[in-house]
Amino acid sequence: MRLASGNPERDKVLELAAKAGGMPVFLDKDFKPNSADNLPKMRTDYKNVHEAVDKCFYNDFVAQGLAIVISLATVAEFLKDVHFGVAGWTPKWNKVQGRPLGDQTTGRTGKDPSSVINSASAKEQSDQHWGNIHHPTVSMLVLMILAMQRRPGHEGGKDLVVWATDIAAAYPKLSFQSCGVKYMAMQLFGGLVILFIAGIFGWSGTPAAFAVITRAVVYELRIRLTGLVEMYVDDTLGCCPVWDISRNLAIVKIRGL
Repeated sequence: MRLASGNPERDKVLELAAKAGGMPVFLDKDFKPNSADNLPKMRTDYKNVHEAVDKCFYNDFVAQGLAIVISLATVAEFLKDVHFGVAGWTPKWNKVQGRPLGDQTTGRTGKDPSSVINSASAKEQSDQHWGNIHHPTVSMLVLMILAMQRRPGHEGGKDLVVWATDIAAAYPKLSFQSCGVKYMAMQLFGGLVILFIAGIFGWSGTPAAFAVITRAVVYELRIRLTGLVEMYVDDTLGCCPVWDISRNLAIVKIRGL
């Protein structure tokens, strides 16, 4: 997709897409990697269903070239300053397998609070770099539909349709800067370690970085679609004349959104 020259998120999108760019892993000034010799405890929800979670990690990340798996012994011997989050799992609506996640909040070992990626300082740095997130509210979605109903010929909702799409596997579409990958490790069963190259759920920096994409997409859609549109993270909701629904959805899909 070619971004419009007037897109206010253009520079930040290019930063995310640049060969040497990507998402920086912001750290607290006192941050200390916990290392392969001082691993945090595994979460119970992961241990209980680790075979299924590991399969999700493989299918969603490793098989897509978005993560690598190596042995814990290799990490301990050859890699320095590696930081381990904790593998986890959470239910997801309409998805039997749920969603694997990387818990970067419980990466501390013992009582040392410095071994945590998701610190308040790191989140603040991320928000300052990428911009604050402003999700549309239910009221905004209602007002969008009411605005369409005020257009000539559509009074009372006549010949209007509401449509919705989403961006599949949104966060993994964003990559980490190469220097930050070593901070995105997690221990798996069987003496294995997974290192994430792309965005994961459970890291506090991903929402702000992806919000750049959300804002950029909304801008592009609003200058191309005949109706109105709002977007909540990766979920798009629009309202347009019923006879133009196919063209509107085609624009969303053709543009790779």
